[in-house]
Amino acid sequence: MGKYQNVYLAIIFNILGQLALKWSMLHFKGFNLSPLKISRIFSLLFAPFSLLGILLYGISAIFWMLALTKVDLSVAYPMLSIGYILVFFLSIILFGEPYKSIRLLGVILIVVGVYFISR
Repeated sequence: MGKYQNVYLAIIFNILGQLALKWSMLHFKGFNLSPLKISRIFSLLFAPFSLLGILLYGISAIFWMLALTKVDLSVAYPMLSIGYILVFFLSIILFGEPYKSIRLLGVILIVVGVYFISR
């Protein structure tokens, strides 16, 4: 992995954070903050998978900061889009989200863009 190791770890923990937050929100279907009540906010924030998602984001941020000590931001930042690609497929597999050809085309364009930026 070399100098990109922390970038990849930041991406992995970011993806895991997204998946944990989505899993948590599945249990709050139809949930809204209107009328705004502190108890609703706390129930949302302190749900186990919400806490896990927030923790994973924090870990991702630590690896991201470490990555920026070794990798140019102009290279590292576009690499975050690898997360979009993986979340696209994992959302279909884990959450049964709909597959659409136009979304796949978007993913392919992201892959091509990341390839060119990393050169």
